[in-house]
Amino acid sequence: MEVGEKARITVPSDSAYGPHGNRFLKIPPGATLIFDVELLGVTREGDLWDLDFDTKMELAAWRRARGVQLFGGGHAYHAHEEFLQGLRFLEYMLDLSEDQAAAKEAAKKAADLNCAATALKLGLEHDALRHCQQVLNVEPTNKKALYRQAQAHAAMGKLKEALQACDAMTEHHPGDADGPALRARILRRAEEQERRKQQFYRRMFQKSAAAADEDGDGGTGVGDQEMTGGGPKKGAAAGPGAGAGALVRV
Repeated sequence: MEVGEKARITVPSDSAYGPHGNRFLKIPPGATLIFDVELLGVTREGDLWDLDFDTKMELAAWRRARGVQLFGGGHAYHAHEEFLQGLRFLEYMLDLSEDQAAAKEAAKKAADLNCAATALKLGLEHDALRHCQQVLNVEPTNKKALYRQAQAHAAMGKLKEALQACDAMTEHHPGDADGPALRARILRRAEEQERRKQQFYRRMFQKSAAAADEDGDGGTGVGDQEMTGGGPKKGAAAGPGAGAGALVRV
């Protein structure tokens, strides 16, 4: 494409969100995605191995700033892509001084936390956990990483792991109210899910019991005779509720 050109891009389901769709983006299962795009400009960032430390840091910061702006505008998917691109510049840096290494780790930590936030928004809990763990590997007490880790586990239905992350927040940040508050919300949500599950099984059992009662009261009598080896009397009529095919020839 040339600058100023427009195009329509069609992405089939198996290359997009597949049979599950994406509930956060309101994309139904099996959906084909169609994008109308226009090329506004081209910015060449250069090959990673040709960039020096300062240029990589500048590009990473620029990508992150774009991601923050997009996320604030409600464009979580595009923000996530920008954060991932920013991380790309921070992955392979060799022969760094102590100050450079510290600056790189700070930038990478911020980018991983951003990626975890957008991944949660997009329903990508496994990706969110991976980015949180990257932060916790270098800073085990990081509050934001623990908070988003708890959110991801809770969204996946892993109550034990979610509560452990909340408890770690409370342990490492005893004066902070976010850990206990999140723990309480997760427990309320788990209790509500359990209540709904019990209601579902209760209704299912009641329907099964009602169906069994109807079968017992509305039978033709032929079934009973067949069970006992007897046959229907000549001229016997089907009982109430018996439809076509309900009589059995014996």
